[in-house]
Amino acid sequence: MVSGVQAETVTLMDDNHGQYIYAITTDDVVIGEGLLGLGGEPVRRVASDGLVAIVSEMNRPKVRPERRNLAAHMQVIKKMMEDTTVLPIAFGMVAADLESVGALLRRNHDVLAEQLDNVAGKVEMGLRIRWDVANVFDFFVTTRPDLRAARDNLGDVHEASRDQRIALGRFFEEVITDERERIFDEVSAVFERYGIELRNNPPRDEKEALNLACLVERSRHDDFDRAVGDAASSFDASYTFGVSGPWAPSSFVDFALEV
Repeated sequence: MVSGVQAETVTLMDDNHGQYIYAITTDDVVIGEGLLGLGGEPVRRVASDGLVAIVSEMNRPKVRPERRNLAAHMQVIKKMMEDTTVLPIAFGMVAADLESVGALLRRNHDVLAEQLDNVAGKVEMGLRIRWDVANVFDFFVTTRPDLRAARDNLGDVHEASRDQRIALGRFFEEVITDERERIFDEVSAVFERYGIELRNNPPRDEKEALNLACLVERSRHDDFDRAVGDAASSFDASYTFGVSGPWAPSSFVDFALEV
């Protein structure tokens, strides 16, 4: 995951020097010795009125989304979140200098502090539910009589008109949307009992029933595991449950920095 707090613009000094920003956190954070960021530059903190930006020196005109840069960005955030709550900054944000970083913290102080308070002591876990079947359309033909009837009414698909095939495809999309909503209602009811907040992200492909982000207190990871188990117990072998994380809670941070 490389998402996070967005900024309206990215600025660099004319001489191509700047400060690359990874995350925002509270002023009690301690940066471990030897932590390096993009380009192997040492990571440092910039503090202002109870907030801290995690940054490193930038000595190039552009930050390209290459694998090594993305990995360095994520490694810094992952290391910082081991001991504290962070608001991850989306990949590629560079401020002109240390003074600009401080000004950014001051200008956005209230909203940053509020967001940090909302996710304090929590991490993001991913939960993906997939239809573990060879063909999703055939699966729903056997489980949804209405789709089976629509398919049978079409007859030989090779002889059907283009409009008929489009209509069947649209109906299939309605069916799969209905099923995703039903599954979400069922799963979210379980997580609500455990007090775990969810975000329902768009599925990545046709076989993905749900792509959930879960906001979990660090001290209650066992509750998350139990919630997953309870939710999965009501589904048959046609479904698989996959868990990822912990991540910084980027799915639960929703605002743009004023720069």
